[in-house]
Amino acid sequence: MENFNRELTPGNTKAAMKDVGAASSDLWKVEPAKLRTLKGFNARIINDTYTSRVRWIADSIKANGFYPDKPLTGFVALEDGKEVIYVTGGHRRFEAVFLAIEEGADVPTVPVVIKPRGTSMEDLTVDLVVGNEGEPLTTYEQAAMVKSGTGRVTAKHMPDADFKKAVKKHAEPMYTALTKVQADPGFAKLSKEVRELLAELLQGLKKPVDDGK
Repeated sequence: MENFNRELTPGNTKAAMKDVGAASSDLWKVEPAKLRTLKGFNARIINDTYTSRVRWIADSIKANGFYPDKPLTGFVALEDGKEVIYVTGGHRRFEAVFLAIEEGADVPTVPVVIKPRGTSMEDLTVDLVVGNEGEPLTTYEQAAMVKSGTGRVTAKHMPDADFKKAVKKHAEPMYTALTKVQADPGFAKLSKEVRELLAELLQGLKKPVDDGK
């Protein structure tokens, strides 16, 4: 997932839907090609699990159509004087639609629920996290969506950041302690596996030799 840092200027929903020729009932029905995505906003990590899920959804769409009770969520933004619709939720379903269309499915429109005009980018980000409860985001994916003052994801937002910081802080005393364990007479009585593990840890913590260069 790419770092995401962008704000959207709210647009006019009715004007946007008129521009793309969308129909309305309980949901807006929009032609897939008229929808846009925000680069880097998709919280999901693109891996084999992700693509397999897209594949499964595409096969479902080909067999049963796009379920109206599983709409995409979107936000209408004003860009260069034009109303545009960005997908802010349901990215895998959105990708699956195009895969299904490429393979012969007839999907003229998809259901879209539009977020209110006053919705902020922070609101959209939070919604992206809590709106995935059907298949929750991984800890890593949730961490990558954390709101910071700059809006950018840094190393400190990662799930294991505190642990790594603690390890770095205590590396020297750990090295000293492990050295004492290795020098203890009882060390020879430890299993070979444990002795090798301690030796490996010591090697990893060992300070580089200063050769004066």
